[in-house]
Amino acid sequence: MAVFDLDEVHFVQYKPAGTGVGHAGVMNEDRPLYLRETVARDAGWWGANQPRLLAFHRQLEAALEERDGCVARHAGAGGAVEGGEGEVDLEHEEEEVFHDGGEEEAALQQA
Repeated sequence: MAVFDLDEVHFVQYKPAGTGVGHAGVMNEDRPLYLRETVARDAGWWGANQPRLLAFHRQLEAALEERDGCVARHAGAGGAVEGGEGEVDLEHEEEEVFHDGGEEEAALQQA
């Protein structure tokens, strides 16, 4: 609202019939739910929350830079990364993780 300098916006929510539990705790089985609410601008909200939003943005940017740095370092390793007790083959590591626990895999197949 602050970006577009709007005094009010419309919040619209649609749930098809038979999906989800509504605000009253009852499943919406018979008919679709359509909700439209007009939300007024709170003049003090932006001023009170802008420092927290900017701090979050800085943390997010730092985390993305760190992730990009890790990806770049590991990309140069040719698919293998040195571990504490040898090398880990990243191309086959996922297969080992998902096919190693037979009981868990059987439980997931039954679900």
